[in-house]
Amino acid sequence: MKKVAFLIIGSSLFLTLSCAQEGTSSSSSIDEGESSSTSGPVDSSEVEGETETLVLNVEIPEAIEDDASISIGSTLNNWDPSDEDYFASKVDDTHYRLTLSFPEERLPLEIEYKWTIQLPTYGPDDIWLGVEKASDGVSEIDNRTLTLTPTSTGTTEVNDVVATFRDPHGSEEPTVVGNLDILEVESSELGEGSTRTIRVYTPSDYETSGQSYPVIYMQDGQNLFDQATSFAGEWGIDETMEERLAYGLETAIVVGIDNTADRMDEYTPPWEDTPEAKGDAYVSFIKGSLKTYVDANYRTLKEAENTIIGGSSMGGLISFYAGMKYPETFGAILALSPSFQINTTEARNAFLSSLDKESMPRLYLAAGSEEPLEPYLDTVAMELHTLGFPVAERLYVAVNEGGSHNEANWRSLFPDAYAWVRSSEGGNYDPTRVNATATVTLSQEAASYLSSLEAEGTLYLFNGQLATSPVLDKVDDLTYEAELSGRLDTEETYYVLYYEDTVIETFGLDGEGAEASYTHLFKEDGESFALEIASFEKKELLDYTINMPANIGEYFSFFGEGATFVLYTGSLASSLYPTKESDTVYKVHTYLEPGTSVAFMFLYFDNATGLEAYEIDEEGRLVEDPHLIELGTSGKTEGSYDLAGFQLPIDLTVEVTIQEDFEIPTEGAFLPGLYNGIFGTSYRDSPMTLKEGRTYTLSTTAYSGLVYFTFGYCTGP
Repeated sequence: MKKVAFLIIGSSLFLTLSCAQEGTSSSSSIDEGESSSTSGPVDSSEVEGETETLVLNVEIPEAIEDDASISIGSTLNNWDPSDEDYFASKVDDTHYRLTLSFPEERLPLEIEYKWTIQLPTYGPDDIWLGVEKASDGVSEIDNRTLTLTPTSTGTTEVNDVVATFRDPHGSEEPTVVGNLDILEVESSELGEGSTRTIRVYTPSDYETSGQSYPVIYMQDGQNLFDQATSFAGEWGIDETMEERLAYGLETAIVVGIDNTADRMDEYTPPWEDTPEAKGDAYVSFIKGSLKTYVDANYRTLKEAENTIIGGSSMGGLISFYAGMKYPETFGAILALSPSFQINTTEARNAFLSSLDKESMPRLYLAAGSEEPLEPYLDTVAMELHTLGFPVAERLYVAVNEGGSHNEANWRSLFPDAYAWVRSSEGGNYDPTRVNATATVTLSQEAASYLSSLEAEGTLYLFNGQLATSPVLDKVDDLTYEAELSGRLDTEETYYVLYYEDTVIETFGLDGEGAEASYTHLFKEDGESFALEIASFEKKELLDYTINMPANIGEYFSFFGEGATFVLYTGSLASSLYPTKESDTVYKVHTYLEPGTSVAFMFLYFDNATGLEAYEIDEEGRLVEDPHLIELGTSGKTEGSYDLAGFQLPIDLTVEVTIQEDFEIPTEGAFLPGLYNGIFGTSYRDSPMTLKEGRTYTLSTTAYSGLVYFTFGYCTGP
């Protein structure tokens, strides 16, 4: 990689840097309540001329209370997050959307903002109680920034992810009972020099009891013991243990492992459909360095029968994986609301089939009744039964009526979960099923449409979760059947879906053009029902070719084998993933809604290393405007594009010498830095360090292409 150095003397900063004027501050984060106003959006229907629509999508970690709202405080609304014009609309429990419009004559527009939770009980002094925080639940984050400019589509879409929020109820005082040690444990398994923040709870009588304790290793340590560090309320595990102590019941040492920015990778099992995931390295850390440390420094019962692993959501998934794979280390698993939807049924069953069935740990599977993940409990339990695991003795399935995907639900579930895994009681899972046969009949029009598609899809009797939906087997050209099973007196609603991953998803329609469905009540064994499909949702085939430059290997050589090329639409979930035809040819072959458009940018990224590169033009400049594909309605839209190249990662060293007539602040810390709003390449998180005299330096990784910086500073305590 190339090393580039800049020497900036005085105020002559040319294209790339400009120095802050004396008496001004380029702050990395605007404090709550500080006024820095930019006039806000408008109702586009009341404005003559062109407008640009800004769509802010945000994903939050867990569901919030029913009466709470998600909003932004920003330069658009005088940093007032209680302004209801800036309340986002709920998409689902963990996704919200805020749509704003601006006249083009006011663009470009620099916007800074932060996401917050707002409660209806808030007064003027409370509106920043629920501001977003870093993943540790304590550290502040920089303001989010964007530059809004006119686009060819008239819409700019931004996708944000909030790591955590400050407790919106304002309970920032520690709520720990018992003893809590917060420490750093080294981990060779997670990389040389790696450490992880660990929170070790011991009962309040630990120092005097002299006894040894069972140990629970739990994920998302920030959320377990302390309201001040939790996302939206703690699990109250320390309170549960102290209550057990008061009643003379067995207690445990609980080891909470803080999550990091790698949470998704570390909490994903490396099954056959997610082979690049870091789950095995993470679990190796728990049963290796971490368990060794805990056993050496605390009075523990070290045997597998006294060692439990647990967590919720993704933490429940990795706990399930760890306990099932390593029963010689973990004798019990607490898998609450486990994210089984991450992997396919085939991948999960390939893993389970490889295990020693008789070594199965005690497994407590649980979720709230209002969670979309709840149906997976029965699905996975049935898989374990079918594969020959001793579920009658070692599996307990619990559904918390009214519970959602949040800490309150898991706090409610934990006491019974712990009590059962430490008991000698058998399981409660009943594998008894009522069977049914579904027959789906296609009209000639529907059958002809499926046969005309250039896709190798599968026809499903869709029940809302693809992983649990039965496949419809072909009887003849117009008839399909599926064998179903369900619990007695339960209902299931089914649709007909033709699906191929990343290629096509089209639902069967009835004679009136609505999605055809049937709700079946499982009453008697051997029942049957029929569903007729008149047609399918029409789709437009996009057949798009991307021609890479002959030296494409030069651009991609910096990336690992798991790197991916995408047509990035604003979120990876909605992006288009081309198939590699050759070293220089990629093809998009997918079905989309007719008559719509796709706005995208070419992106090559490596999720494992964080490296990403966008398209440059023939002169080496970053391509900032998205490409647009207009889909037709004839059944097939074709196109091609010749791509000039990508950004290249470069080792960049920047030195800035401040002129003598600029008075460097002496009160508080002087924190200079380089700021750039293009594609998240700002270096706000890496303050410059003093080299000598009035010269500051920063070494980082940048990308080829023309990059603009502003040199500024903020002051700290």
